[in-house]
Amino acid sequence: MKKILLALAVAAMFSSLAMAATPIQLSLWNTIAIPKNDTVTGVEIGIGNNLQSVTGLQWNLVWSKTNNAPLAWQCGILNQVTGKFSGIQDGFVNWNTGSVAGLMYGAVNYSEGSNVGVQWGFINFQNSFTGLSLGFLNYAKTVQGVQFGFLNYADSAKSFAIQIGLLNYLGNSSIYKIFPIINAKI
Repeated sequence: MKKILLALAVAAMFSSLAMAATPIQLSLWNTIAIPKNDTVTGVEIGIGNNLQSVTGLQWNLVWSKTNNAPLAWQCGILNQVTGKFSGIQDGFVNWNTGSVAGLMYGAVNYSEGSNVGVQWGFINFQNSFTGLSLGFLNYAKTVQGVQFGFLNYADSAKSFAIQIGLLNYLGNSSIYKIFPIINAKI
C-alpha cells in the first residue's frame, strides 16, 4: 500500500512538472515567489501576487490577481481577474474585467464582463448578470434573475428578472420602470 501511495505521489509531482504548473507557491509580492512561476495548479499563498493562471486556491493577504482561473478560490483584500474565472472570490473588493461564473462575496463586487452565479456584497455592479444578486445596492446594465437589495437598478432585463427592495428600477419592466418593494419583467 505504501508503494502505491508513493508511486501516485511521484506521478502527481512529475505530471505537474510536465504541465509546467506549480503545485504549491509561496509569494511575498508579485514576482517574488518560491518557486517563481506564473501558473499554479494547487495552492498559492502570500501577501500579493499576479499570476497568469490559477487552478485551485489563491489566498493572499492583500492582493490576488490572475488572468485565467478555470476553477479557483481566490481570497484577499483585493481580488482581480482579467480573463475567465470559475469558482469563489472572497474579499473586500472583487474586481473582474473578464467573465465570471460562481460566487463573488465581498463588500464591493465589480464585474465588467458577463457574470453568472451569485453576487453577495454591500455594492454589486455587473455589466451583464444572470443569477442572484444580494446587496444594499445592486446595479446591472443587463440582468436575468433576481436582485435582492435596498436599491436595485437595471437598464434592461433579458427574458426574466425580479427585483425585491425598497426602490427598484428596471428599464423594460412589465410593471413600471420605477417601483417600490417588487418589480419584474416576465
